[in-house]
Amino acid sequence: MKLSKAEEQWMEIIRKFEKRQGIVLSGQGVTIVLLKEKITPHSFGNYLFINREDYENKQIANEIITHESLHISQRHFLDIIFMELLIIFKSINSKLHNRSC
Repeated sequence: MKLSKAEEQWMEIIRKFEKRQGIVLSGQGVTIVLLKEKITPHSFGNYLFINREDYENKQIANEIITHESLHISQRHFLDIIFMELLIIFKSINSKLHNRSC
């Protein structure tokens, strides 16, 4: 069975949580999740995902952490979830419509 793009993204987030080694930035309400694999820094929920080696070697600009922290404080992940739900609804609606024709 083939997974939808949304399901693949959720599975990737779950895999990241399974591999995590988190550090909480004091006073900002952000948990940094350090990962072994090379990734582009990004956030979801209260979590900021960063490559561990880049973080420890100070190769992540403060502007990136600030930018992602703003996404976290503004709860941008809710926008993403809402849009994914709309895509799923549209897909189901389309399939039901095609079935009834």
